[in-house]
Amino acid sequence: MFRSTSLVFLLLPLLSSAWVQNEDDQLALVRPSPEKSRTRWTKVPITLGVMSRCPDAIHCENVVDTVFNEVGLERVDVTLSFIGKLNSTAPKYGVTCMHGEIECEGNLQELCMTSHVPELRSWWPWLECVNLAGRERIGHLETAVDCAIMAGIDWIEDGVRACIKGEEGESEPEGVRLLRESVKKTADLGITTSCTILISGKTRCVRDNGQWKDCEGGSSTADLERTINEEWQRLNPEFA
Repeated sequence: MFRSTSLVFLLLPLLSSAWVQNEDDQLALVRPSPEKSRTRWTKVPITLGVMSRCPDAIHCENVVDTVFNEVGLERVDVTLSFIGKLNSTAPKYGVTCMHGEIECEGNLQELCMTSHVPELRSWWPWLECVNLAGRERIGHLETAVDCAIMAGIDWIEDGVRACIKGEEGESEPEGVRLLRESVKKTADLGITTSCTILISGKTRCVRDNGQWKDCEGGSSTADLERTINEEWQRLNPEFA
């Protein structure tokens, strides 16, 4: 086990308990009446246009994590959308990634995780663990597996391993197909910069070359938190 990852593992149980506690506190403040609770609320759709090894993406995901700690994971539905270039001549993936083949592998791992462990409360702590392990460890299988263990995810039973490595008789691993589909969808959305934050399908903020831009409404965590809360209230007027 790598030293950087080991430190993350020591901290992750504390971080996980903080996420749970914070969400409980937040939900207590907005918990609907018994009559209203019979109808489940609509989550705010958030898309993060990223590249797994991009410094701006890692920073962006860390900022968003702080925002989620305040608004609560139950209020949001998060999709990772990966930037790359479809390339039929590229070996293994059929995609060219800006930061090399190891980034393609990191993108693929994250797609397999979110596909087979769709509960945000489970896969988001895993993603934060991977990021905290350090940019140079992203895409390495050991990091992904170690973080899955610490996040309480069953790497084999949940199907993540098979998605990444493939199963006997498959022409290619499921994750390779997921990666190509994600790259195409990202292009269709018009996302070209990592990291781009979309809230309810609209660009809310972009992190590029270490700077925030195109952030109508502000780029601070408080600004992003306010936007998500306002959108949640718009989508769920019955809980206002």
